[in-house]
Amino acid sequence: MPATLQEIARLPVGRLPEGLGVDPNRGIVYVGNSGESTVSLIDGAKFSVFATLVVGPTPKAAVVDPVTGRVYVPTKADDLVRVIQP
Repeated sequence: MPATLQEIARLPVGRLPEGLGVDPNRGIVYVGNSGESTVSLIDGAKFSVFATLVVGPTPKAAVVDPVTGRVYVPTKADDLVRVIQP
């Protein structure tokens, strides 16, 4: 029997959130906000946005390297990948 899923929180992030990455070792979720050139950082245990970083135009995703914790964020409008060091 499948588990019953329910919404437990709604978190305001930046405009047009599109892609996210999860760092399970640090408990941080990274959300690319393509509408405002930012990445929101969410504390996964507290369900709170604790930082917003400007990364460049139209970030579409955030991918976390589980070994280093580095976050890779491609930005569509300028064809670059930003690297965030925790």
